[in-house]
Amino acid sequence: MFAVPLAQILTRTTMSSEEDIQKRKAKIQTEPAADEKLTEEHRSDQEPAEPESAEPESSADTASAAAPAQPVVQVRTWPGTVALLLALVAIAGTSWMAYQQAMTGAEQDQASLTLMLEEQAALISALQVSIEEGERRDEDLTHAQQSLDAEVQRLQERSDGREAQLGELAQGLGRVDERSLSMTRTMEQVAQASTDQTAELADLRRRLEAAIEQMDAAGDLQREIDRDLRRQMLLLEAAGLLRTGQDQAELQGDWQAARRAFERARDRLGLVDDPRLEPVRQALAREIDALEAVGGPDLNAELAHLERLGRESSAWPMQLQMPLAFEAPQDASAERGWRERLGQTFGAMVQVERRDALGRDEEQFETAREKVQLRLLAAELALVRRDKPALDGQIEAILRLINEWFQTDAAEVEAARAGLEALMEIELQPSPPELGSALDQLQTRLSGS
Repeated sequence: MFAVPLAQILTRTTMSSEEDIQKRKAKIQTEPAADEKLTEEHRSDQEPAEPESAEPESSADTASAAAPAQPVVQVRTWPGTVALLLALVAIAGTSWMAYQQAMTGAEQDQASLTLMLEEQAALISALQVSIEEGERRDEDLTHAQQSLDAEVQRLQERSDGREAQLGELAQGLGRVDERSLSMTRTMEQVAQASTDQTAELADLRRRLEAAIEQMDAAGDLQREIDRDLRRQMLLLEAAGLLRTGQDQAELQGDWQAARRAFERARDRLGLVDDPRLEPVRQALAREIDALEAVGGPDLNAELAHLERLGRESSAWPMQLQMPLAFEAPQDASAERGWRERLGQTFGAMVQVERRDALGRDEEQFETAREKVQLRLLAAELALVRRDKPALDGQIEAILRLINEWFQTDAAEVEAARAGLEALMEIELQPSPPELGSALDQLQTRLSGS
């Protein structure tokens, strides 16, 4: 869009520069002619008869002007010749000065023209930069216009969407108004129903208060019945505990269990607030004291002791020794190494087994260990049955096996022997106390009530 004005500016600048150059050349060419014309006019104004003047230059000019004007004069005096020569020299000097001045002006004009052309070139460069910047700005404006158009389009679309949303909201508000009216009518109906229900509740409250008064009158009787029933249940439970404890003591000989059952019966009787049960409580206290005085063994602890001995017997040290012909190794790894080497040497032809000084082998010792474990199980069964002879027989057999097959000087073996000997000293069936008085009195009280 700036190409045509730029070409026009360049064309005008070039034409003006050429015109200035032609004008200056014409001026330089016309200056000598003008000088000659002035000289001729000056000559015509001077008189040719005056040979001398006040100034040498004016004389020379007069002589030079007079020379071409009077070619017919034949006077050849030397002063005239000198004057003519001086006039010619002055004319030549003037012409030379005019020529130098013309040339100097032309050079100055040429330098001015060059400077002006450079300024024009700089102006053209700046103009080209301005044109390029204008084109870039034009492109930026174009892009901005496109972005603005897109933004306007997007805003228009959003505006359309907002209008649609506003329409939907208006429809929703209409529906909300309808629902509000419906809810208002419903609330009015609920208020009316609440008023009706309030009247009904007032009537029900009056009826309920009357019923409560009747129930309070009947509640005293029910609470009395409940107290009698609870008291009867506690008495029956106490009687059952006394009967169970008496069976534990008389049939099974478990005095500890019997004492615990009698103590629970005492607790149940303590919950009954009846002074008529005082004789029963006193009889029960005497029977509990009699059970504590029996002091029978704790069978559960003894059974646990026998079971623990059965588990520990698998680790009791045996009396097995190596024959005198062979030196036993110091540790188990050396013993296994010796036996493995001997077995690899003789293979299946020779079987190496351990024997003690009496010729007993490992299998016999393991059999003895199993016998001890079986005897311990039999002792547990005899203890449960409270069979004192059978228990003593099993313990004696176990002690004989320990002395014969196990190392009696080992700490665990000594502890096991001490525990078994202590078990032989206990009395499984002490003299039973007289029981049943408290139960009989309680049964009489239950029958009378």
